Amino acid sequence: AVRDPGGMLRASARRSRPRAPRSFGMLRASVRRIHTPAQEVSWLTAWINNNPFKFGVGVTTTKTVCADMFVQKVIEKRDWDARRTMLFACFGFSFQGSFQYG
Repeated sequence: AVRDPGGMLRASARRSRPRAPRSFGMLRASVRRIHTPAQEVSWLTAWINNNPFKFGVGVTTTKTVCADMFVQKVIEKRDWDARRTMLFACFGFSFQGSFQYG
C-alpha cells in the first residue's frame, strides 16, 4: 500500500486524466436533433399541403412512366424504348398533371 499524505496522489491523478475531445460535446448536441419518423412524415405532409400542384404533377408523371415501363417489359416483353417512355413522361406531366390536375 502506498501512503498518500495530504491526498497529493489523487490530485495529480485527476490532473493527468485525459480529457474527451470537444467534438464529443458537438456529437451529443447533434444526437439530440435527430428527427423521429413521425416528424419526418409530418414535414412531408406539410410540404404536400403547401404544394399540392407540384405534388400532383410529380405523382402523375412518375405513375405514367412506371406504367409505360411495366407495359414494355412485362406485357409486350420487349426491350425498353427510351423515346417512348419520354413521350409518356411528357404526356403525364403536361396532360394528366398540369391540365387535368390544374
